[in-house]
Amino acid sequence: MIDFRKFTLESLLYILAFLIALSLRLLFLGSTPLNDAEATLALQSLGISRFGSPILGPFPGYEVITGAIFFMMGSSTFLARFLPAVAGSALVFAPWLFDRWLGRGPALLLAFALALDPGMVSISRQVGSPVLGLSFTLLALGAWMRHRPAAAGVLAGLALLGGPQLWPGILGIGITLLLIRRLGGGLPGVDEDMAEKGTIPDTLPEHPYRLASYYLLGSLLIAGTLFFTVPRGISAFASSLATYLQGWGILAGAPVLRLPAALLALQPLALFLGIWGAIRGFRDGDRVDRALFVWFAVALLLAIAYPSRQVEDLAWAILPLWALAARELHRHLIGEEAFSTATWLFTGVSLAFIIFVGLNFTGILATWQTGVSTLDFRLGAAAAGLVLLVLIAVLVSWGWSSSVAGNGLFNAGVLALMVYLVSSATSTANLRLVAPAHLWSNGPAIAQEQLLLETIGNLSEWKTGAPNAVEVVVDSIQSPALRWALRNMPNATFVNNLGLGSSKPPIVITPKEEEPALSASYRGESFVWEQSPDWSQLSIISQLEWLAYRQAPVTSTSLILWARTDLFLGSNATIGTGATP
Repeated sequence: MIDFRKFTLESLLYILAFLIALSLRLLFLGSTPLNDAEATLALQSLGISRFGSPILGPFPGYEVITGAIFFMMGSSTFLARFLPAVAGSALVFAPWLFDRWLGRGPALLLAFALALDPGMVSISRQVGSPVLGLSFTLLALGAWMRHRPAAAGVLAGLALLGGPQLWPGILGIGITLLLIRRLGGGLPGVDEDMAEKGTIPDTLPEHPYRLASYYLLGSLLIAGTLFFTVPRGISAFASSLATYLQGWGILAGAPVLRLPAALLALQPLALFLGIWGAIRGFRDGDRVDRALFVWFAVALLLAIAYPSRQVEDLAWAILPLWALAARELHRHLIGEEAFSTATWLFTGVSLAFIIFVGLNFTGILATWQTGVSTLDFRLGAAAAGLVLLVLIAVLVSWGWSSSVAGNGLFNAGVLALMVYLVSSATSTANLRLVAPAHLWSNGPAIAQEQLLLETIGNLSEWKTGAPNAVEVVVDSIQSPALRWALRNMPNATFVNNLGLGSSKPPIVITPKEEEPALSASYRGESFVWEQSPDWSQLSIISQLEWLAYRQAPVTSTSLILWARTDLFLGSNATIGTGATP
């Protein structure tokens, strides 16, 4: 039975953070098609749900559990991303497990930060991201620290099934612990404090390591093999470490500067408060702050040094950075003058000026290439707003109090960056009308999948009376995303070379550069298939436009849908000899 009397305001706030995280991760989750990287894993899960024997990749936890979801509820893009979304939402409870180290207030702030962080939102909405390993690892460590070995064992088993991105996290935590011991001090012991507050069970197991190991093994066998129905899951688990180690020999990652640029562009509030908190921690000898900064530095260096690096590898560095930021923000909020009337009065004035400057800045970007006469006016207004803000801050400092001026500017800056954080989170969650360009994407986006499927469905209905019964031949396109899109069409086949045989399938899909030798009998239409931001083409103005609107130049690849002429209403079996499609 649930004792609702034990629910406190703190508990309700954690539940609120979870609901916010869940909303950002589940809303429109299936609105964007799976790209090739995501579809590869989703197809493995689809094979499991159909009792096939697919060769599993290094993400057995995702593939096996999602296969069971597909079996029970059918396959869809939403369900393909459902497990990462739920795991990413559950991460907000990890700070509660560590609140004896972080502090109760900072832990609660950290939960909301993780719910809103655009990077965490992004990896929670992607298949094959680090979110499974990251969430289950943090939850397992927290359960162990709370002296719950059984729960820690189960969660650790799920973490080991989370994929190759688990290993840089474990490596970073291990290096951090070694460095902390070398630097002296270590982490503060909290067992006595936990015992006083009743967070240690009255009866601890006699052999906690043994108990945790039993539950870990059981979790691996059950979740990794789906109750022994998919025995290959165990071997796939072992391959995740090999995949990560192979990445050290493959020079195919993102440019080195893209990772710190992404951190600066998407986590400015965390960087600002985190670095400030680290400086204060080293100055005051705070062991928790020092440990968090060392963890952040180690995780960031590991992500940058990895030759196969991707922006999503920053996830392990964002955790300690936000923890530092939460502790620093909490210190400020409990300060004596943080909530004084004078401070909040100047905070409101400063925030009004910052909003005024921001609106003029976005207006400048909107009219930069149009030659509108208001450009000079907006530029002057933005500059004047900044100058006035500085002058007012100086006057308040001289005539009133330097702490009021400092705290007011600090509050206004934090509030403005919080607005930017929420805006970035909604953009990452695809809640905007225009599809944005994401730095945290794990591959090119699929552009016109829905239009392609609607066209095939219409042609199929004209030909067979059913939207998915027509024969479709995909020629020389090895795209997992296209295979996933056509998964419900039983007569779809993929070939490497269509050839010139007498067989003329009703629908042929080819790359844009190729056209079938049956051109006299087909009509073709081009569809944009893959689109990816062309970061190399960003000018200074384009970079500012991306910051404001998340728009960037794109590169795209297309394919052609060829339909045999007899599929069209009122058409003859063929068109004239020599006609072109």
